[in-house]
Amino acid sequence: NEIFVSPSGILKESVESSSLFVCDIQGNHLDGPPASLNMKESSCTPMFMNGYRKRAAGAVFHIHSMNAVMATLLFPGKEFRISHQQMIKIIVNCKTGRNYG
Repeated sequence: NEIFVSPSGILKESVESSSLFVCDIQGNHLDGPPASLNMKESSCTPMFMNGYRKRAAGAVFHIHSMNAVMATLLFPGKEFRISHQQMIKIIVNCKTGRNYG
């Protein structure tokens, strides 16, 4: 029941577990990076939480790549799924405890 949110303004390649914000599904902060790191959580967090609450999303990936946006706009269905992407390999399936990759 914990949702991990990356900090704003940080290259995603440099995000470490200690720099993540931890929220519940209502968006309440449960934990976060030390104040000494001076990090802010993404301003899009409320939008992400709506994805979890209203769509029962298992994860939210927030990207701005024109190709990614175009692919979702061209897809005719309600749910756009991807596979065989490098970053999927590091995501742990919360039901099985194993990585998707």
